[in-house]
Order: sequence, then C-alpha cells, then structure tokens
Amino acid sequence: MDRKIVVSVLALTLIALALAISLPGGRKVDDEPRLPWLVSVNADGYSSVFGLTLGASRLADARAVFEEQGVSNLFLSADDELSVETYFQSLYLSGIRADMMITGGVEGLIHEAAIAGFGAMRALSTNFNDTPEKASRPFDKNR
Repeated sequence: MDRKIVVSVLALTLIALALAISLPGGRKVDDEPRLPWLVSVNADGYSSVFGLTLGASRLADARAVFEEQGVSNLFLSADDELSVETYFQSLYLSGIRADMMITGGVEGLIHEAAIAGFGAMRALSTNFNDTPEKASRPFDKNR
C-alpha cells in the first residue's frame, strides 16, 4: 500500500514537471522581438537596436520604448562636454529581464554667460552653499 502511494506521488510530480516545462510562461511572445543581438542598419548608416536609432533617438524615445522613466544623471567630462546617463532597472524585453544603461550627449548646454546673467539679476541663491542638500534642485525627481 505504501509503495503504491509513493509511486503515485512520483508519477504526479513527473507529470506536473513535464507540464511546467512544456507550457509557455506568463508573458506574451512579442510579434517584433526586442533583443540586443537584433541590430539593424538603416540607409543613412545609423544602427538601430530595441527600436532606438543610435545617434538620432532622444531620451524621450527610449522612455517610450522601455515604458519606464529610468534614473538620469548628468556628467561633465574633462573636456567640458555634457552627457546624460539613464539607468533602467528590471526591464522585460521579449521575456528577458534586463537592467540597462544608456548614455547620450546633451545639446542644450548650461553656459557660463547664462549663469552669470542669472547671478547679475540676483536670481541665484547663495544661502545653501554650505548645505547643498537643502537647496532647490529643479532636476531632482524627489523635489
């Protein structure tokens, strides 16, 4: 009697395992898969991956494709060039979970003359020079 129960439980376990392997997952298969190795080149010579054209797409385009806002940081290089890096965490691209970071150039520069103009108008506060974490941060998502 005990042997019959053990064999029955083992058979049910094997059937459940076979069903779990053979049935598709909970995610719908994409009609147009977005996978990192599917890179195409358009007539102008620009590469395209994930539906984003390298050198032509904007951050807003990436946010629309990934359906995430991401966390962005602005960096200044040694040669005074600005770049923005945006980190997207836990994206699902064609059923694959991925963390992704994209980097792009910045076209609208914050120039010294513009800052000097705001300073001359006394529109810049100096009250928080010693405690910048308490100052107004217009580009901070938690402001």
